[in-house]
Amino acid sequence: MMTKRRSSVLLLRAGLMIGSAAAVSLVLWSQLQNREHVYIRDLTKGLARTVQTDLLDEMSSRMQAHQRLAKLIEDGLPRRNWENQAKLLIEHKPGFIAEQWMDATYQVRWVATEAVGEHASEHVLETDAPLRRLLEGLAFSQEKDAILTRAFPLGDRKLGRRVVVPIYKGENFLGFLIAVLDEEKNFESILADQAVLIYSIVIFEGNQEIYRMPGSSLENDKEWMQDVDLQLPGAKWRVRVWPKADLFRKIGSTLLEMGLAVGSLIGLVIFILLDLLRTSYGKSRDLSQARNELELRVQGRTAELQSTNKELEAEIHQRRQAEKSLRELSGHLLRLRDEEQRRIARGLHDSTAQILGALAINLERVQQLVPSGKISRVQKLLAQSTDLAEQAITEIRTLSYLLHPPLLDDLGLEGAVPWYAAGFCSRCGIRVNVEVQPHLGRFSSETELALFRVVQEGLANIQRHSGSPTSDITLFKDASRVTLQVRDHGRGMQPGTLGIEGDTRAFIGVGIAGIQERVRQLEGVLEIESGDSGTCITVMLPIGSAKPASDHDSNGRSTELTDSSSGNPNSWRIQ
Repeated sequence: MMTKRRSSVLLLRAGLMIGSAAAVSLVLWSQLQNREHVYIRDLTKGLARTVQTDLLDEMSSRMQAHQRLAKLIEDGLPRRNWENQAKLLIEHKPGFIAEQWMDATYQVRWVATEAVGEHASEHVLETDAPLRRLLEGLAFSQEKDAILTRAFPLGDRKLGRRVVVPIYKGENFLGFLIAVLDEEKNFESILADQAVLIYSIVIFEGNQEIYRMPGSSLENDKEWMQDVDLQLPGAKWRVRVWPKADLFRKIGSTLLEMGLAVGSLIGLVIFILLDLLRTSYGKSRDLSQARNELELRVQGRTAELQSTNKELEAEIHQRRQAEKSLRELSGHLLRLRDEEQRRIARGLHDSTAQILGALAINLERVQQLVPSGKISRVQKLLAQSTDLAEQAITEIRTLSYLLHPPLLDDLGLEGAVPWYAAGFCSRCGIRVNVEVQPHLGRFSSETELALFRVVQEGLANIQRHSGSPTSDITLFKDASRVTLQVRDHGRGMQPGTLGIEGDTRAFIGVGIAGIQERVRQLEGVLEIESGDSGTCITVMLPIGSAKPASDHDSNGRSTELTDSSSGNPNSWRIQ
Protein backbone atom coordinates (compact mmCIF):
# COMPACT_ATOMS: atom_id res chain seq x y z
CA MET A 1 0.00 0.00 0.00
CA MET A 2 2.78 2.37 0.99
CA THR A 3 4.72 1.47 -2.17
CA LYS A 4 1.69 2.23 -4.38
CA ARG A 5 1.22 5.60 -2.66
CA ARG A 6 4.85 6.52 -3.18
CA SER A 7 4.59 5.54 -6.85
CA SER A 8 1.55 7.80 -7.29
CA VAL A 9 3.37 10.71 -5.67
CA LEU A 10 6.40 10.21 -7.89
CA LEU A 11 4.21 10.09 -11.00
CA LEU A 12 2.42 13.26 -9.93
CA ARG A 13 5.69 15.09 -9.29
CA ALA A 14 7.08 13.92 -12.65
CA GLY A 15 3.95 15.16 -14.41
CA LEU A 16 4.14 18.54 -12.71
CA MET A 17 7.84 18.83 -13.55
CA ILE A 18 7.27 18.06 -17.27
CA GLY A 19 4.26 20.37 -17.41
CA SER A 20 6.20 23.29 -15.88
CA ALA A 21 9.09 22.82 -18.31
CA ALA A 22 6.76 22.56 -21.32
CA ALA A 23 4.70 25.64 -20.36
CA VAL A 24 7.70 27.96 -19.89
CA SER A 25 9.47 26.70 -23.04
CA LEU A 26 6.33 27.19 -25.17
CA VAL A 27 5.90 30.77 -23.93
CA LEU A 28 9.52 31.66 -24.74
CA TRP A 29 9.40 29.85 -28.11
CA SER A 30 6.21 31.74 -29.07
CA GLN A 31 7.83 35.12 -28.32
CA LEU A 32 10.89 34.31 -30.44
CA GLN A 33 8.74 33.05 -33.33
CA ASN A 34 6.65 36.25 -33.31
CA ARG A 35 9.81 38.37 -33.48
CA GLU A 36 11.12 36.35 -36.41
CA HIS A 37 7.83 36.78 -38.32
CA VAL A 38 7.88 40.56 -37.78
CA TYR A 39 11.48 40.66 -39.03
CA ILE A 40 10.64 38.76 -42.25
CA ARG A 41 7.62 41.01 -42.94
CA ASP A 42 9.78 44.13 -42.52
CA LEU A 43 12.34 42.72 -44.98
CA THR A 44 9.57 41.97 -47.52
CA LYS A 45 8.06 45.46 -47.18
CA GLY A 46 11.49 47.03 -47.73
CA LEU A 47 12.11 44.96 -50.88
CA ALA A 48 8.65 45.83 -52.25
CA ARG A 49 9.42 49.55 -51.87
CA THR A 50 12.83 49.03 -53.54
CA VAL A 51 11.21 47.27 -56.53
CA GLN A 52 8.64 50.09 -56.77
CA THR A 53 11.40 52.73 -56.84
CA ASP A 54 13.53 50.84 -59.40
CA LEU A 55 10.57 50.36 -61.75
CA LEU A 56 9.50 54.01 -61.49
CA ASP A 57 13.02 55.40 -62.03
CA GLU A 58 13.96 53.11 -64.92
CA MET A 59 10.62 53.37 -66.75
CA SER A 60 10.77 57.16 -66.47
CA SER A 61 14.33 57.08 -67.83
CA ARG A 62 13.31 54.91 -70.77
CA MET A 63 10.35 57.12 -71.63
CA GLN A 64 12.63 60.19 -71.50
CA ALA A 65 15.11 58.47 -73.86
CA HIS A 66 12.20 57.81 -76.25
CA GLN A 67 11.19 61.51 -76.06
CA ARG A 68 14.78 62.56 -76.90
CA LEU A 69 14.59 60.32 -79.98
CA ALA A 70 11.36 62.06 -81.01
CA LYS A 71 13.09 65.44 -80.54
CA LEU A 72 15.61 64.46 -83.24
CA ILE A 73 12.73 64.23 -85.74
CA GLU A 74 11.50 67.68 -84.67
CA ASP A 75 15.04 69.03 -85.22
CA GLY A 76 15.13 67.68 -88.78
CA LEU A 77 17.79 65.00 -88.33
CA PRO A 78 18.34 63.00 -91.54
CA ARG A 79 16.69 59.59 -91.67
CA ARG A 80 19.93 57.60 -91.69
CA ASN A 81 21.27 59.37 -88.64
CA TRP A 82 17.94 58.99 -86.84
CA GLU A 83 17.91 55.26 -87.56
CA ASN A 84 21.43 54.95 -86.11
CA GLN A 85 20.31 56.73 -82.91
CA ALA A 86 17.17 54.56 -82.72
CA LYS A 87 19.20 51.36 -83.02
CA LEU A 88 21.57 52.58 -80.31
CA LEU A 89 18.56 53.11 -78.04
CA ILE A 90 17.21 49.62 -78.82
CA GLU A 91 20.63 48.09 -78.18
CA HIS A 92 21.22 49.82 -74.83
CA LYS A 93 17.67 49.56 -73.45
CA PRO A 94 16.82 45.84 -73.23
CA GLY A 95 13.16 45.31 -73.99
CA PHE A 96 12.91 47.91 -76.81
CA ILE A 97 12.38 45.93 -80.05
CA ALA A 98 11.16 48.56 -82.54
CA GLU A 99 10.87 52.33 -83.15
CA GLN A 100 8.66 53.87 -85.84
CA TRP A 101 7.67 57.39 -86.92
CA MET A 102 4.03 57.61 -88.03
CA ASP A 103 3.15 60.94 -89.68
CA ALA A 104 0.01 63.03 -89.15
CA THR A 105 -1.86 60.95 -91.75
CA TYR A 106 -1.08 57.73 -89.78
CA GLN A 107 1.36 56.52 -92.44
CA VAL A 108 4.61 54.91 -91.26
CA ARG A 109 7.59 56.96 -92.47
CA TRP A 110 10.71 55.67 -90.66
CA VAL A 111 11.29 52.34 -88.89
CA ALA A 112 14.13 50.87 -86.81
CA THR A 113 13.94 47.36 -85.30
CA GLU A 114 16.13 44.90 -83.44
CA ALA A 115 17.64 41.93 -85.26
CA VAL A 116 14.43 39.89 -85.71
CA GLY A 117 12.79 38.31 -88.73
CA GLU A 118 10.82 40.33 -91.27
CA HIS A 119 7.52 38.67 -90.32
CA ALA A 120 8.05 39.42 -86.64
CA SER A 121 8.85 43.05 -87.42
CA GLU A 122 5.64 43.48 -89.39
CA HIS A 123 3.61 41.90 -86.59
CA VAL A 124 4.89 44.17 -83.81
CA LEU A 125 4.56 47.31 -85.94
CA GLU A 126 1.00 46.83 -87.24
CA THR A 127 -1.62 49.35 -86.05
CA ASP A 128 -4.67 47.71 -84.49
CA ALA A 129 -8.02 49.39 -83.74
CA PRO A 130 -7.34 50.22 -80.06
CA LEU A 131 -4.03 51.86 -80.97
CA ARG A 132 -5.68 53.88 -83.78
CA ARG A 133 -8.36 55.16 -81.38
CA LEU A 134 -5.69 56.11 -78.82
CA LEU A 135 -3.66 58.00 -81.42
CA GLU A 136 -6.72 59.87 -82.68
CA GLY A 137 -7.58 60.87 -79.11
CA LEU A 138 -4.05 62.15 -78.45
CA ALA A 139 -4.07 64.16 -81.67
CA PHE A 140 -7.48 65.66 -80.84
CA SER A 141 -6.45 66.65 -77.29
CA GLN A 142 -3.05 67.98 -78.54
CA GLU A 143 -1.27 65.92 -75.86
CA LYS A 144 2.55 66.32 -76.03
CA ASP A 145 3.90 64.04 -73.27
CA ALA A 146 4.91 60.38 -73.61
CA ILE A 147 2.29 57.82 -72.59
CA LEU A 148 2.21 54.03 -72.12
CA THR A 149 -0.45 51.96 -73.87
CA ARG A 150 -2.08 48.85 -72.42
CA ALA A 151 -0.38 45.49 -72.94
CA PHE A 152 -1.14 43.60 -76.13
CA PRO A 153 -0.30 40.08 -77.45
CA LEU A 154 3.16 39.99 -78.99
CA GLY A 155 3.21 36.36 -80.12
CA ASP A 156 4.64 33.17 -78.54
CA ARG A 157 2.44 33.86 -75.48
CA LYS A 158 4.36 37.08 -74.81
CA LEU A 159 3.00 40.53 -74.09
CA GLY A 160 4.09 43.78 -75.68
CA ARG A 161 3.55 47.42 -74.78
CA ARG A 162 3.94 50.68 -76.68
CA VAL A 163 5.38 54.06 -75.67
CA VAL A 164 3.73 56.83 -77.73
CA VAL A 165 5.14 60.37 -78.05
CA PRO A 166 3.23 63.00 -80.08
CA ILE A 167 5.66 65.03 -82.25
CA TYR A 168 5.18 68.76 -82.71
CA LYS A 169 7.37 71.37 -84.37
CA GLY A 170 6.06 74.60 -82.99
CA GLU A 171 2.31 74.30 -83.48
CA ASN A 172 2.62 71.92 -86.45
CA PHE A 173 1.64 68.30 -85.69
CA LEU A 174 4.18 65.89 -87.26
CA GLY A 175 2.68 62.59 -86.06
CA PHE A 176 3.81 60.06 -83.45
CA LEU A 177 6.99 58.24 -82.45
CA ILE A 178 5.94 54.77 -81.29
CA ALA A 179 8.26 52.37 -79.44
CA VAL A 180 7.35 48.69 -79.04
CA LEU A 181 8.53 46.93 -75.86
CA ASP A 182 8.85 43.24 -75.10
CA GLU A 183 7.19 43.32 -71.62
CA GLU A 184 9.11 40.33 -70.29
CA LYS A 185 12.56 41.53 -71.43
CA ASN A 186 11.80 45.04 -70.21
CA PHE A 187 10.94 43.91 -66.67
CA GLU A 188 13.80 41.38 -66.57
CA SER A 189 16.40 44.06 -67.37
CA ILE A 190 14.99 46.46 -64.75
CA LEU A 191 14.69 43.80 -62.02
CA ALA A 192 17.97 42.01 -62.79
CA ASP A 193 19.41 42.88 -59.37
CA GLN A 194 16.36 41.51 -57.54
CA ALA A 195 16.48 38.24 -59.51
CA VAL A 196 19.35 36.97 -57.32
CA LEU A 197 17.31 37.52 -54.13
CA ILE A 198 15.22 34.74 -52.62
CA TYR A 199 11.88 36.40 -53.35
CA SER A 200 8.97 35.94 -55.74
CA ILE A 201 7.86 39.04 -57.69
CA VAL A 202 4.68 39.38 -59.80
CA ILE A 203 3.35 42.52 -61.55
CA PHE A 204 -0.36 43.05 -62.32
CA GLU A 205 -2.18 45.54 -64.50
CA GLY A 206 -5.72 45.57 -63.17
CA ASN A 207 -6.51 41.89 -62.64
CA GLN A 208 -4.17 40.73 -65.43
CA GLU A 209 -0.77 39.30 -64.55
CA ILE A 210 1.74 40.92 -66.95
CA TYR A 211 5.02 39.65 -65.50
CA ARG A 212 6.21 36.91 -63.16
CA MET A 213 9.90 36.72 -62.20
CA PRO A 214 11.40 33.33 -63.22
CA GLY A 215 11.38 30.92 -60.29
CA SER A 216 8.45 32.60 -58.53
CA SER A 217 5.98 30.17 -56.95
CA LEU A 218 2.69 30.39 -55.08
CA GLU A 219 4.28 29.07 -51.87
CA ASN A 220 3.98 31.62 -49.01
CA ASP A 221 1.93 33.94 -51.31
CA LYS A 222 -1.15 34.37 -49.12
CA GLU A 223 0.65 34.66 -45.77
CA TRP A 224 3.60 36.91 -46.60
CA MET A 225 2.75 38.91 -49.75
CA GLN A 226 3.25 42.70 -49.80
CA ASP A 227 1.58 44.85 -52.51
CA VAL A 228 2.65 48.33 -53.69
CA ASP A 229 1.07 50.44 -56.46
CA LEU A 230 2.98 52.14 -59.26
CA GLN A 231 1.43 54.96 -61.35
CA LEU A 232 2.93 55.87 -64.75
CA PRO A 233 1.44 57.95 -67.60
CA GLY A 234 -1.17 55.66 -69.17
CA ALA A 235 -0.53 52.66 -66.88
CA LYS A 236 -1.13 51.64 -63.27
CA TRP A 237 0.66 48.52 -61.99
CA ARG A 238 0.47 46.57 -58.76
CA VAL A 239 3.71 44.91 -57.63
CA ARG A 240 3.44 41.88 -55.34
CA VAL A 241 6.45 40.52 -53.44
CA TRP A 242 6.71 37.54 -51.08
CA PRO A 243 9.60 35.37 -49.77
CA LYS A 244 10.44 31.95 -51.18
CA ALA A 245 10.86 28.91 -48.97
CA ASP A 246 14.65 29.13 -49.39
CA LEU A 247 14.66 32.46 -47.53
CA PHE A 248 13.30 30.82 -44.39
CA ARG A 249 15.98 28.15 -44.59
CA LYS A 250 18.77 30.71 -45.09
CA ILE A 251 17.80 33.09 -42.31
CA GLY A 252 16.65 30.34 -39.99
CA SER A 253 18.72 30.07 -36.83
CA THR A 254 18.89 27.98 -33.69
CA LEU A 255 17.19 30.69 -31.64
CA LEU A 256 13.86 28.88 -31.58
CA GLU A 257 15.51 25.63 -30.51
CA MET A 258 17.52 27.55 -27.93
CA GLY A 259 14.27 29.11 -26.65
CA LEU A 260 12.75 25.67 -26.16
CA ALA A 261 15.84 24.38 -24.39
CA VAL A 262 16.26 27.41 -22.12
CA GLY A 263 12.52 27.54 -21.40
CA SER A 264 12.56 23.88 -20.40
CA LEU A 265 15.53 24.53 -18.12
CA ILE A 266 13.79 27.50 -16.48
CA GLY A 267 10.61 25.46 -15.96
CA LEU A 268 12.57 22.62 -14.35
CA VAL A 269 14.38 25.00 -12.00
CA ILE A 270 11.11 26.67 -10.97
CA PHE A 271 9.55 23.29 -10.28
CA ILE A 272 12.55 22.14 -8.24
CA LEU A 273 12.51 25.32 -6.17
CA LEU A 274 8.77 25.05 -5.52
CA ASP A 275 9.12 21.38 -4.68
CA LEU A 276 11.94 22.10 -2.24
CA LEU A 277 9.84 24.80 -0.65
CA ARG A 278 6.84 22.46 -0.31
CA THR A 279 8.98 19.65 1.15
CA SER A 280 10.69 21.90 3.67
CA TYR A 281 7.38 23.43 4.71
CA GLY A 282 5.82 19.97 5.09
CA LYS A 283 8.55 18.71 7.40
CA SER A 284 8.09 21.44 9.97
CA ARG A 285 6.05 24.60 10.00
CA ASP A 286 8.04 25.88 13.06
CA LEU A 287 11.45 26.22 11.67
CA SER A 288 11.43 29.98 10.73
CA GLN A 289 15.14 29.96 10.09
CA ALA A 290 14.83 27.18 7.49
CA ARG A 291 12.11 29.08 5.66
CA ASN A 292 14.25 32.20 5.59
CA GLU A 293 17.19 30.28 4.20
CA LEU A 294 14.96 28.71 1.56
CA GLU A 295 13.58 32.10 0.58
CA LEU A 296 17.10 33.45 0.23
CA ARG A 297 17.95 30.45 -1.88
CA VAL A 298 14.92 31.02 -4.09
CA GLN A 299 15.81 34.69 -4.45
CA GLY A 300 19.36 33.79 -5.39
CA ARG A 301 18.24 31.24 -7.97
CA THR A 302 15.66 33.69 -9.33
CA ALA A 303 18.34 36.35 -9.70
CA GLU A 304 20.55 33.86 -11.56
CA LEU A 305 17.68 32.97 -13.88
CA GLN A 306 16.92 36.63 -14.54
CA SER A 307 20.57 37.27 -15.33
CA THR A 308 20.65 34.28 -17.69
CA ASN A 309 17.45 35.45 -19.37
CA LYS A 310 18.88 38.96 -19.88
CA GLU A 311 22.04 37.53 -21.39
CA LEU A 312 19.95 35.39 -23.73
CA GLU A 313 17.83 38.38 -24.77
CA ALA A 314 20.97 40.47 -25.34
CA GLU A 315 22.47 37.73 -27.49
CA ILE A 316 19.25 37.43 -29.49
CA HIS A 317 19.16 41.22 -30.00
CA GLN A 318 22.79 41.39 -31.06
CA ARG A 319 22.34 38.58 -33.53
CA ARG A 320 19.24 40.19 -35.02
CA GLN A 321 21.02 43.53 -35.30
CA ALA A 322 24.06 41.92 -36.94
CA GLU A 323 21.90 40.09 -39.50
CA LYS A 324 19.87 43.22 -40.18
CA SER A 325 22.95 45.45 -40.55
CA LEU A 326 24.53 42.96 -42.94
CA ARG A 327 21.46 42.83 -45.17
CA GLU A 328 20.95 46.59 -45.10
CA LEU A 329 24.62 47.21 -45.91
CA SER A 330 24.46 44.71 -48.79
CA GLY A 331 21.42 46.53 -50.15
CA HIS A 332 23.13 49.90 -49.73
CA LEU A 333 26.23 48.75 -51.60
CA LEU A 334 24.17 47.19 -54.41
CA ARG A 335 22.17 50.37 -54.87
CA LEU A 336 25.37 52.48 -54.71
CA ARG A 337 26.98 50.38 -57.42
CA ASP A 338 23.87 50.40 -59.60
CA GLU A 339 23.38 54.15 -59.21
CA GLU A 340 27.00 54.82 -60.16
CA GLN A 341 26.75 52.56 -63.22
CA ARG A 342 23.46 54.19 -64.19
CA ARG A 343 24.93 57.69 -63.82
CA ILE A 344 27.98 56.81 -65.95
CA ALA A 345 25.79 55.16 -68.61
CA ARG A 346 23.45 58.14 -68.78
CA GLY A 347 26.34 60.57 -68.95
CA LEU A 348 27.93 58.66 -71.82
CA HIS A 349 24.64 58.24 -73.67
CA ASP A 350 23.18 61.70 -73.13
CA SER A 351 26.34 63.72 -73.71
CA THR A 352 29.34 61.87 -75.14
CA ALA A 353 27.27 59.68 -77.48
CA GLN A 354 25.38 62.74 -78.76
CA ILE A 355 28.67 64.56 -79.43
CA LEU A 356 30.04 61.55 -81.32
CA GLY A 357 26.75 61.31 -83.24
CA ALA A 358 27.05 64.95 -84.29
CA LEU A 359 30.69 64.31 -85.25
CA ALA A 360 29.57 61.39 -87.44
CA ILE A 361 26.99 63.62 -89.12
CA ASN A 362 29.62 66.31 -89.88
CA LEU A 363 32.02 63.74 -91.33
CA GLU A 364 29.25 62.32 -93.50
CA ARG A 365 28.49 65.81 -94.82
CA VAL A 366 32.19 66.40 -95.48
CA GLN A 367 32.24 63.16 -97.46
CA GLN A 368 29.29 64.43 -99.53
CA LEU A 369 30.82 67.91 -100.10
CA VAL A 370 34.36 66.88 -101.10
CA PRO A 371 33.44 65.77 -104.66
CA SER A 372 31.60 69.06 -105.21
CA GLY A 373 34.70 71.13 -104.37
CA LYS A 374 33.07 73.29 -101.68
CA ILE A 375 36.34 73.79 -99.81
CA SER A 376 35.18 76.58 -97.46
CA ARG A 377 32.18 74.58 -96.32
CA VAL A 378 34.36 71.47 -95.87
CA GLN A 379 36.90 73.44 -93.81
CA LYS A 380 34.15 74.81 -91.56
CA LEU A 381 32.71 71.34 -90.98
CA LEU A 382 36.18 69.94 -90.25
CA ALA A 383 36.79 72.72 -87.71
CA GLN A 384 33.47 71.91 -86.03
CA SER A 385 34.36 68.21 -86.07
CA THR A 386 37.69 68.95 -84.40
CA ASP A 387 35.93 70.89 -81.64
CA LEU A 388 33.43 68.06 -81.14
CA ALA A 389 36.22 65.47 -80.96
CA GLU A 390 38.11 67.56 -78.40
CA GLN A 391 34.90 68.00 -76.37
CA ALA A 392 34.29 64.23 -76.37
CA ILE A 393 37.91 63.58 -75.32
CA THR A 394 37.57 66.13 -72.52
CA GLU A 395 34.36 64.53 -71.22
CA ILE A 396 35.83 61.02 -71.30
CA ARG A 397 39.02 62.23 -69.57
CA THR A 398 36.94 64.05 -66.93
CA LEU A 399 34.86 60.95 -66.31
CA SER A 400 38.03 58.85 -66.00
CA TYR A 401 39.51 61.34 -63.53
CA LEU A 402 36.34 61.37 -61.43
CA LEU A 403 36.35 57.58 -61.20
CA HIS A 404 39.98 57.43 -60.07
CA PRO A 405 42.26 60.47 -60.56
CA PRO A 406 45.89 59.63 -61.48
CA LEU A 407 46.98 62.53 -59.24
CA LEU A 408 45.97 60.50 -56.19
CA ASP A 409 48.49 57.79 -57.04
CA ASP A 410 51.18 60.27 -58.14
CA LEU A 411 50.93 63.12 -55.60
CA GLY A 412 48.71 61.75 -52.84
CA LEU A 413 46.01 63.70 -51.01
CA GLU A 414 48.11 66.87 -50.83
CA GLY A 415 47.87 67.25 -54.61
CA ALA A 416 44.63 65.41 -55.47
CA VAL A 417 42.24 67.16 -53.04
CA PRO A 418 42.94 70.79 -54.20
CA TRP A 419 42.79 69.61 -57.83
CA TYR A 420 39.40 67.95 -57.35
CA ALA A 421 38.03 70.92 -55.39
CA ALA A 422 39.03 73.32 -58.18
CA GLY A 423 37.31 71.14 -60.78
CA PHE A 424 34.18 70.88 -58.62
CA CYS A 425 34.10 74.68 -58.25
CA SER A 426 34.32 75.22 -61.99
CA ARG A 427 31.60 72.62 -62.68
CA CYS A 428 29.10 73.56 -59.98
CA GLY A 429 29.84 77.21 -59.10
CA ILE A 430 30.29 76.41 -55.38
CA ARG A 431 33.41 78.05 -53.92
CA VAL A 432 35.57 75.52 -52.07
CA ASN A 433 38.21 76.67 -49.54
CA VAL A 434 40.91 74.00 -49.15
CA GLU A 435 43.38 73.98 -46.26
CA VAL A 436 45.93 71.15 -46.38
CA GLN A 437 48.71 70.85 -43.79
CA PRO A 438 52.07 71.54 -45.50
CA HIS A 439 54.28 68.49 -46.02
CA LEU A 440 51.35 66.20 -45.27
CA GLY A 441 53.20 63.18 -46.64
CA ARG A 442 51.79 59.93 -47.96
CA PHE A 443 49.59 57.31 -46.29
CA SER A 444 48.51 53.80 -47.18
CA SER A 445 46.64 53.53 -50.48
CA GLU A 446 43.48 52.40 -48.63
CA THR A 447 43.63 55.47 -46.36
CA GLU A 448 44.20 57.92 -49.23
CA LEU A 449 41.42 56.42 -51.36
CA ALA A 450 38.95 56.40 -48.45
CA LEU A 451 39.61 60.08 -47.62
CA PHE A 452 39.37 61.08 -51.30
CA ARG A 453 35.97 59.30 -51.60
CA VAL A 454 34.79 61.19 -48.51
CA VAL A 455 35.72 64.47 -50.24
CA GLN A 456 33.80 63.41 -53.37
CA GLU A 457 30.69 62.33 -51.47
CA GLY A 458 30.74 65.36 -49.15
CA LEU A 459 30.92 67.86 -52.02
CA ALA A 460 28.24 65.95 -53.95
CA ASN A 461 25.90 66.14 -50.94
CA ILE A 462 26.55 69.88 -50.63
CA GLN A 463 25.57 70.37 -54.27
CA ARG A 464 22.43 68.20 -53.99
CA HIS A 465 21.03 69.11 -50.59
CA SER A 466 22.76 71.98 -48.80
CA GLY A 467 22.15 75.05 -50.94
CA SER A 468 25.39 76.50 -49.56
CA PRO A 469 27.38 78.80 -51.90
CA THR A 470 30.65 77.90 -50.13
CA SER A 471 32.30 74.93 -48.48
CA ASP A 472 35.50 74.25 -46.51
CA ILE A 473 37.87 71.27 -46.66
CA THR A 474 40.50 70.83 -43.94
CA LEU A 475 43.12 68.05 -43.99
CA PHE A 476 45.78 67.59 -41.31
CA LYS A 477 47.55 64.90 -39.28
CA ASP A 478 49.15 64.31 -35.92
CA ALA A 479 51.37 61.54 -34.64
CA SER A 480 48.70 58.83 -34.69
CA ARG A 481 45.97 59.78 -37.17
CA VAL A 482 44.97 61.86 -40.17
CA THR A 483 41.83 64.02 -39.95
CA LEU A 484 39.57 65.25 -42.79
CA GLN A 485 36.71 67.75 -42.37
CA VAL A 486 34.17 68.72 -45.08
CA ARG A 487 31.93 71.57 -43.95
CA ASP A 488 29.19 73.63 -45.62
CA HIS A 489 27.16 76.65 -44.52
CA GLY A 490 23.75 75.64 -45.85
CA ARG A 491 20.42 74.69 -44.38
CA GLY A 492 21.55 71.52 -42.60
CA MET A 493 19.60 68.31 -42.09
CA GLN A 494 16.18 67.90 -40.49
CA PRO A 495 16.30 67.13 -36.73
CA GLY A 496 16.63 63.41 -36.07
CA THR A 497 17.75 62.59 -39.64
CA LEU A 498 20.98 60.99 -38.46
CA GLY A 499 19.32 58.78 -35.83
CA ILE A 500 20.98 57.57 -32.63
CA GLU A 501 23.35 54.82 -31.55
CA GLY A 502 24.70 54.28 -35.08
CA ASP A 503 21.32 53.39 -36.57
CA THR A 504 22.25 53.29 -40.27
CA ARG A 505 18.60 52.92 -41.28
CA ALA A 506 18.15 56.61 -40.47
CA PHE A 507 20.59 57.71 -43.19
CA ILE A 508 19.23 59.17 -46.41
CA GLY A 509 20.83 57.87 -49.60
CA VAL A 510 23.64 55.31 -49.79
CA GLY A 511 26.72 57.58 -49.89
CA ILE A 512 27.04 57.98 -46.12
CA ALA A 513 26.61 54.23 -45.68
CA GLY A 514 29.56 53.70 -48.04
CA ILE A 515 31.64 56.21 -46.06
CA GLN A 516 30.69 54.47 -42.82
CA GLU A 517 31.81 51.07 -44.13
CA ARG A 518 35.15 52.45 -45.40
CA VAL A 519 35.82 54.06 -42.01
CA ARG A 520 34.82 50.91 -40.14
CA GLN A 521 37.14 48.72 -42.24
CA LEU A 522 40.06 51.08 -41.52
CA GLU A 523 39.16 51.17 -37.77
CA GLY A 524 38.61 54.92 -37.83
CA VAL A 525 36.08 57.41 -36.50
CA LEU A 526 33.21 59.08 -38.43
CA GLU A 527 31.41 62.11 -36.94
CA ILE A 528 28.51 64.00 -38.56
CA GLU A 529 27.05 67.17 -37.07
CA SER A 530 24.28 69.23 -38.67
CA GLY A 531 22.26 72.25 -37.64
CA ASP A 532 21.06 75.68 -38.75
CA SER A 533 24.62 76.77 -39.58
CA GLY A 534 25.31 73.83 -41.91
CA THR A 535 26.71 70.29 -41.85
CA CYS A 536 30.20 69.06 -40.95
CA ILE A 537 31.56 65.57 -41.77
CA THR A 538 34.72 64.60 -39.86
CA VAL A 539 36.72 61.43 -40.58
CA MET A 540 39.71 60.37 -38.46
CA LEU A 541 41.78 57.40 -39.64
CA PRO A 542 44.71 55.82 -37.77
CA ILE A 543 48.07 56.01 -39.56
CA GLY A 544 50.71 54.97 -37.01
CA SER A 545 53.17 57.31 -38.67
CA ALA A 546 52.96 59.16 -42.01
CA LYS A 547 55.18 57.96 -44.86
CA PRO A 548 57.32 60.16 -47.10
CA ALA A 549 56.24 60.54 -50.71
CA SER A 550 58.93 58.14 -51.92
CA ASP A 551 58.03 55.36 -49.47
CA HIS A 552 54.31 54.69 -49.99
CA ASP A 553 52.81 51.32 -48.97
CA SER A 554 49.64 50.00 -47.27
CA ASN A 555 50.63 48.75 -43.81
CA GLY A 556 48.85 51.30 -41.56
CA ARG A 557 46.51 49.93 -38.84
CA SER A 558 45.21 50.96 -35.39
CA THR A 559 43.53 49.39 -32.37
CA GLU A 560 39.88 48.28 -32.40
CA LEU A 561 37.32 50.84 -31.12
CA THR A 562 33.63 50.58 -30.19
CA ASP A 563 30.37 52.32 -31.15
CA SER A 564 29.33 55.48 -29.30
CA SER A 565 26.91 58.40 -29.71
CA SER A 566 26.98 62.05 -28.67
CA GLY A 567 23.30 62.15 -27.64
CA ASN A 568 22.53 65.08 -29.98
CA PRO A 569 19.50 64.08 -32.13
CA ASN A 570 21.25 65.48 -35.21
CA SER A 571 24.79 64.41 -34.35
CA TRP A 572 26.18 60.93 -34.92
CA ARG A 573 29.50 59.25 -34.27
CA ILE A 574 30.87 55.80 -35.03
CA GLN A 575 34.25 54.48 -33.96
